[in-house]
Amino acid sequence: MNLSKLIKSLISIALCLFLFSGCTQNRHLKDLLIVEGVGIDLTESKDIAVTLQSLKIGMSNSSEKPDASMTFNLSANGNTVSSAINSLAKGVSKRTFFGQNKIMVLSQKFVENGVDKYVDYFLRSEDARADVAICVAKKSAKFILESKENDSNVPSENILHLIDNNEKSGRSILVNENDFLMLYKDETSDIYLPVIERENEKSSAKTAGIALFCGDKLSYITDETETEGFVILNNKADDVLFQIYDEKLGKTDVRISNIKCKKGAVRYNDNTYFNVELKADMIIGEIEKGTENQLTKNDYNRILREVENEVSNVIEKTFYTLIKAKSDCLRVGNYIAKDCPDYYSEYIKNSRQNYQKVLLNKKVKINLGKISDNSQLEWHCIYKCVEYIYQLFWRWISALRKANYCRNYNS
Repeated sequence: MNLSKLIKSLISIALCLFLFSGCTQNRHLKDLLIVEGVGIDLTESKDIAVTLQSLKIGMSNSSEKPDASMTFNLSANGNTVSSAINSLAKGVSKRTFFGQNKIMVLSQKFVENGVDKYVDYFLRSEDARADVAICVAKKSAKFILESKENDSNVPSENILHLIDNNEKSGRSILVNENDFLMLYKDETSDIYLPVIERENEKSSAKTAGIALFCGDKLSYITDETETEGFVILNNKADDVLFQIYDEKLGKTDVRISNIKCKKGAVRYNDNTYFNVELKADMIIGEIEKGTENQLTKNDYNRILREVENEVSNVIEKTFYTLIKAKSDCLRVGNYIAKDCPDYYSEYIKNSRQNYQKVLLNKKVKINLGKISDNSQLEWHCIYKCVEYIYQLFWRWISALRKANYCRNYNS
């Protein structure tokens, strides 16, 4: 019995020692340099310049909302990304902590020089995280991270939300490190990243297209129309606003939503076609001459055709822009491998040249959703009016029946 108690006591002591061991070598927040954003630039001497945006711990722990930014920036140079970060760490008394990093900004000059020799940082470094967003800055990455973002508490977080929100409306696209590495390692696909810019010292960051890569180098930055087409083709947009001109109605705003884009590849008559089948709903918004004209069924059908043509043209322009840039960001090679396996072995021998020969086959079908966001209210009012007339009608019928009953009863 005593032996049993002794064994239980030893097990309890060992368990306590095991649990309490987790409290050793702990680090307090005030001892850490908590990184919220990273910027990478290429200097004139081809060195790497790294900028870290870090939290001011005292302000972030305050119970009151701070009036100023909760962050500060630090910069240092090095031969590689890791060496630049190590050089930066030498000048601070705290250990850098990347567990809360939200975004990595790469300068345009950096990506134009090629990312091949720097990808190892994303693959092996303990500082790299798969869910960190990556974007390209039209000027320097440091200049972007210096943005006050309308006095935002954490500017890098605000930039992340900017990209995410613009993706939903077709004006940008969100890419994280995992997506970046997947595209980089794919045999035929190319990298794409959102682009942001800042005009001057007083302005905030804004989206400015999508960076298309050819291999490891930047090849082209899309304009507004091509950006919308690219986001639509990648099934990332929730709704996209288009403005068309109608001879009868003038400038007409329409919004397409419930966008579903099905893609594939097919071989026909020794040609390779990239098939795009797009379906979406359309909401008619502001109409320039809406008060002067009462919309008819023919008007609706005409607007539908005009919108289908507009969306079709946007898709076509986007696709052939990618072809011209020699950038397979739509992963056409993967669709060929899946849908045309017999041809893929020939395609892969010279994928870049064969990609240039791919043709587009598109089909766009737009359905009319509702006239405007207020149309539900309009139809509700109509329904209530009809319901009220219906009730009045049956009250009148009931009154007639009652009158006839009384007349027959008295007779």
